[in-house]
Amino acid sequence: MNDMNNVTPLRRPKPKKPLFDPRDPKSQVQLVYGLSIASFAIMWLGTQFVDWIGMGFGVAALVISVSKRDEGVFWARSHYEFALRTMIIGAVVWTLLSLLGLVIGWIPLVGSLTIFIAKACVLGWVALRSGSGFLKASDTKVIANPMSWLF
Repeated sequence: MNDMNNVTPLRRPKPKKPLFDPRDPKSQVQLVYGLSIASFAIMWLGTQFVDWIGMGFGVAALVISVSKRDEGVFWARSHYEFALRTMIIGAVVWTLLSLLGLVIGWIPLVGSLTIFIAKACVLGWVALRSGSGFLKASDTKVIANPMSWLF
């Protein structure tokens, strides 16, 4: 009994794609958006010491965005520009609110509550902008107008 005719060739299974591939442009763009949201969320919820960690995440997002902005695939370039503008505008507004907090923060309850709510609005703006960019990056879609202030 020779079963050599009944042999089916073995196919190698397709290698599984890693969850995060640092060489993949989609993963890099999604990392930038994740760092952007994390930096503002940590600074909003944290204390003065924790703010430095949030700033570190923000600087990491800025460094990746600036270094990759002029290279890579065409759809990723628009995302890097979009994320860079999100971080810069958010950081400027956050800094101005912090300076305003030094002035009106001494007013009991009203001053600190006003700054808290204003910073929550900045966090919401950054989260919505980064979230929409993250979803477009998941589908490898181009940001239509990366120079805009909104979405």
